[in-house]
Amino acid sequence: MKLWKKVICFMLAAMLVVFMAACAQDGASDDAAADDGGQAAAAYEADAEGSILLKASGMCTYSFEEEQDEGWADNVTAVYVREMPADPAATPVADGDLVDAAKYTVSTTKVILDSDLFAVDPGNEKQYEVTIQSADADDYHLALTIQNKRPTEFEVRTIDGSGSVVSSKTFTYAEMEAMCTNEDYYTAACVMHGMNSYHAKGVYLNDLLAAAGVEFGPGMSLGMRSTDAPESIEATMINKGDKTGTVVENPESYWMKARYTDNYKLTYEDLYERDRYFVYAPWDDEAVGQMLADDGAAWSLDAREALAATNLYEKKEQPMVAIQYESFEYNTDPRDPRSTTDVVWKLSPNERAFCFLFGLAMDDDTATNYTAYDDDKEEYPLVVDESKAGLTAFEEGPDPCGTAARMTKLLCGIDIFLEGGVN
Repeated sequence: MKLWKKVICFMLAAMLVVFMAACAQDGASDDAAADDGGQAAAAYEADAEGSILLKASGMCTYSFEEEQDEGWADNVTAVYVREMPADPAATPVADGDLVDAAKYTVSTTKVILDSDLFAVDPGNEKQYEVTIQSADADDYHLALTIQNKRPTEFEVRTIDGSGSVVSSKTFTYAEMEAMCTNEDYYTAACVMHGMNSYHAKGVYLNDLLAAAGVEFGPGMSLGMRSTDAPESIEATMINKGDKTGTVVENPESYWMKARYTDNYKLTYEDLYERDRYFVYAPWDDEAVGQMLADDGAAWSLDAREALAATNLYEKKEQPMVAIQYESFEYNTDPRDPRSTTDVVWKLSPNERAFCFLFGLAMDDDTATNYTAYDDDKEEYPLVVDESKAGLTAFEEGPDPCGTAARMTKLLCGIDIFLEGGVN
């Protein structure tokens, strides 16, 4: 064979060897992936994820984005809860993660878990994995962020007319706890939910402000800062959900609702120059209690007038910042707060302190009233009826949110605006 033919044959043979080696390597890679159960191709992903804020209710509830199959929910065999591992796919759940059947409920729409399954310190959040096993179904993995927003300190500030901080005093949680020695009862209400009653232990506002070296007097107003206040709020109309187009930025974390972004402060006059009360009439007058029950969540003028006519209410000398409390919405939970201690009472110091409470005043304009939600109008109607002027009745509040929404929870500070103002 001539030399050039030998060279070509040698080159072709070499190329064939390289090609066969490459094919063998690809086959080995495919086999390895198959032997690994496909893990190299499919990384671990939770079936759903969400955030839950501890609310001293004793429960954590996650609502599925889409309704689950009824057969799946009915055949749940086990639920596991654990802190999220670094590599959950490579870390099977253990017997120690198994949840007692009495501590969970699984339906087609939600999962309810006892909050004591989640050990999260105040001011922190932690990642957990919930695994739900149902007969003849793949494991359902839920990634949850559990948040405990109870403040770890409390700040009292004074603010001048330009919005600048004039003075500031910060109390540790332990210092606040030492001051919170008063036990009292308060009432709040609104046309959204009806009457709400509070049993509370805390420090009266005057004593707290005195400890901070702050004087609160006529012409001043008070703003409440909360750890769960929104960073920005899309304002709505007062009595309906239609957005106004105004976005309110909230860098100081003032507690406000979209309905009253321009009226979130409480004036000295409103807090101290109007008598405010705890109303116990529903439990001491059976007929009035039944009337209020029949009224539902409406908080109607008739119900408010009937309550005022009983004289079964107690004047509150001043507001309170409560470290421990429980609340009862009469419409859904008509228990007497004077004789009941609920799970919230136990859990609120660790999960839901502090709360600002100030009681219910008499209505200063009974001819003009926000009323219960009208489905046809899709609003809380503002009704003016001059024939109702001059009646003695408890207030429905400055807007549909009433006083109930202004009993701020997770309170982390109070600002005293030296030159007042409503916004």
